[in-house]
Amino acid sequence: MDDVGIKVHKLKHLKLHAKMLLIDECRVIVGSINLAPGSFDSRRELAIETHDDEVVKRMSKIVHHDWKHSHRLDLSDEGLAAELERHNIESAHELALNVDRKKHKRK
Repeated sequence: MDDVGIKVHKLKHLKLHAKMLLIDECRVIVGSINLAPGSFDSRRELAIETHDDEVVKRMSKIVHHDWKHSHRLDLSDEGLAAELERHNIESAHELALNVDRKKHKRK
């Protein structure tokens, strides 16, 4: 997403499954759906779009607050491998990351 201009940040101390997309401060999409083939083909996920002014204002306020209190997520192969290692997630081998697997192997 980063390579096409979509900015991605990570929040500390929050574990979220829900996703929210704010589009031009006039529409919002909220749901559990991932933007990946599995969400469209293999699973039934939920996403709701609204352009209701009050809902969009509230969601916009939340987005701007969260963005201010977040940090940039490194989406490079090395950055993703390091992030997985930090969280003791052992699924890095399932991803097509171009990194030295020995260097980023969980100890």
